[in-house]
Amino acid sequence: MTSAIDPTKPVFGNPTTESVRDNFQIAADEITALQEEFNQVTTGTPNLKIGGATTGITYSKQEFKAIKVGRLVVLSVIIRLTSKGSATGDVTLEGMPYAFMNEADYSAVLNIDGNNFASGMGSLPLNLIVANGTTVIFQKFAAGVKANLQDTDITNTLVMRLSGTYIST
Repeated sequence: MTSAIDPTKPVFGNPTTESVRDNFQIAADEITALQEEFNQVTTGTPNLKIGGATTGITYSKQEFKAIKVGRLVVLSVIIRLTSKGSATGDVTLEGMPYAFMNEADYSAVLNIDGNNFASGMGSLPLNLIVANGTTVIFQKFAAGVKANLQDTDITNTLVMRLSGTYIST
């Protein structure tokens, strides 16, 4: 008979009721620990930045919730603006809970839903998390080419929801 936890650690001799119970208790303890890990939700406050600044940006809601199991991160974000402020430039979101892994050819792409983008936006923006960082860069298609989302692409009442999974460092 082998251990319920580690097949490389067999129970020697004739298994006893006590040794079997011990193995089941070890297995139960590990399952409980994993369940507790799945139930630990991290919450925080991400910051929308325009041109690297937060000048004048105000929110009615800005929050993320994340669960991390091992290196796997499950993430959900809500951003609801009351003002986008006066800054100009690229739109980014900083302060994700765990840094994305830094391996060549990989990026994290999150699902995005939203409304109150500027009237010229033909479709929802794309996004990716910076490798080995905690910043989300929003991109859009402009004439068939990816370009960074700009302040002119969003309104003062923007609502964005992001969700997805990624592998952390």
